Amino acid sequence: MKLNELIARRLNKFTVIATVLEVLHGHIEALQAKKPFDGLTAQEIEVQSNKRAKALGMLWFFPSYLQRHTKSGDFFVETNGRFRLRDELVAGVTLDELKSLRASIIENWETHQGAKEVLLQEFAGASALPEEEIEKRREIIEKHLADRTSQIFEIMSFAILHVYFRSLGFSLRRFSTTFANDGGMDFICGEGIYQVTAAPSRIKIERDLAKLPGTKRVIVAPALTDSTRGYAHTNENVLEIVEGQDLSKHFLTWLLQKDQTRNSAHHLQRVLEVAISELKRD
Repeated sequence: MKLNELIARRLNKFTVIATVLEVLHGHIEALQAKKPFDGLTAQEIEVQSNKRAKALGMLWFFPSYLQRHTKSGDFFVETNGRFRLRDELVAGVTLDELKSLRASIIENWETHQGAKEVLLQEFAGASALPEEEIEKRREIIEKHLADRTSQIFEIMSFAILHVYFRSLGFSLRRFSTTFANDGGMDFICGEGIYQVTAAPSRIKIERDLAKLPGTKRVIVAPALTDSTRGYAHTNENVLEIVEGQDLSKHFLTWLLQKDQTRNSAHHLQRVLEVAISELKRD
């Protein structure tokens, strides 16, 4: 796979792409100086990433992402503790092409940040409505629950489930999508593990289940095909499946009905507040 194709596939995996950005920048600087590029240490990458974060907003660096993507078919190769892009990825790629790739990563991040701010403003506006405006809050929540973007679907599904379980005396916690644990653990509740995927398929579910063999979990997804649903239902490590229609017609509807009984958007207001908090955290 070519470098531009690999970057395009990971463009919205911001923890991964933030690391790629700094190593790519190192390659560019070496080419401009007409020097060989021996790579960057994890500490050097972290320092550069922290500097860039001050200009671009929240970018995350975790050393584990270097090791995780140092393998055949992935981004990096490590030599004596230094990381660089694999030779076959940069072979034949011009300086201008590398600069263009760097610019595309930064532009995508800025676009993402802009969309995030718009969404935060929309949630804040809904949160500021009078407490009796229950239906308008529901419309906003439903609108974004239908968003198939992995980050937004995960945040909205978590906000609904968190408030639902909290109202019954249980606690549900979420791992940030930015700091992905890559163990198939997106939400946790007591001994329960919830695995979220916005693009479910049998292959994707099999791969995620293999990350923690023998660990039982609940699958959360916008919708599953009949064959994927059948596979998940017969897998001994899948306790249950929660799809988008379940979130809307069962969990959110229950919260809505409780608020209507009170004539106050108690639960739906909390859903919005949790969504705002999680969106800011990511």
